[in-house]
This record gives sequence, structure tokens and C-alpha cells, in this order.
Amino acid sequence: MASDMMGEEAANAGNVISLAVDTESEEETKEIFAKLAEGGKVGHELKEEFWGGIYGDLIDKFGVRWMFNFQKTPYNSGEKK
Repeated sequence: MASDMMGEEAANAGNVISLAVDTESEEETKEIFAKLAEGGKVGHELKEEFWGGIYGDLIDKFGVRWMFNFQKTPYNSGEKK
């Protein structure tokens, strides 16, 4: 999944899209996030969010924006069947 540029900053190579990674486990999320954060800038530390996922975002050392989500709680967990 990807999104287009958000915010009012000028378009530069690397900031015109954000790549979103939806991972299979909390461990995988932390591992990939840590590797891409090396030499980059973390915008939002990984933490559990209100939607039941672990989310974080960063800009890697090449200027590419990344968003991470591991959904701990199924999206429809409160839905009646």
C-alpha cells in the first residue's frame, strides 16, 4: 500500500509517497522498523494505537517515508455476526 505526499512541504525525491508495510508479527515489525530507522529519522515511534494495531513511521536514510502497522486485534473484533 502507498499514499501520496501529505503536508505542505515541497516535493523532493523520496517524500512524494509513503510506503506502508502491514506485517505478520510484532517481532517482524520491530525488526524491519529498526533496520530502516538506522541513519534515518523516526517520526512516530512504534506503539500500540487505538485501532488495535502497533503503528510507527519513519524516513529512512535515503529520504523515503515508511509507515508500519501490525494489527494485533482484528479490525472487526466488535462486529456482531
